[in-house]
Amino acid sequence: MNRKKALVEKIVAFFGPCYSKKLGIDLDSKEKDEIFKWFLASVLFGVRISENIVINTYRVFEKREILTSEKIVKTGWDGIIPVMGEGGYARYDNKTSTKLWKFHEICLKNTKETLAIFAPPQKTMKPLMKTSGPLEKE
Repeated sequence: MNRKKALVEKIVAFFGPCYSKKLGIDLDSKEKDEIFKWFLASVLFGVRISENIVINTYRVFEKREILTSEKIVKTGWDGIIPVMGEGGYARYDNKTSTKLWKFHEICLKNTKETLAIFAPPQKTMKPLMKTSGPLEKE
């Protein structure tokens, strides 16, 4: 076994697997649905909150089958708040719900195909970058 691989194995053994693996998200597949799931999880992890609350909240989204931009937008901001609360968010539920809903609304408006086309960031990330200010506001 080479040294780099041994080091990676030690790090994973110490810290545990990637969050995508913990959540059962198969990013290696590069499937649209898996990428959408990871974007959902990344918004949830983007708040200073415990790992367990994020994982619990993701599981509530999973249980309610709200794992795509279409379903998040259709659920609406006021429908996301109870999901966040059930998962354990209390202090950040409005702010994170706003970010989550707005992010996925932008994805629907600006990417007709899949989030896999985010590979060339200069084209597809521009609309998201322009709206980063309002995503932060309550």
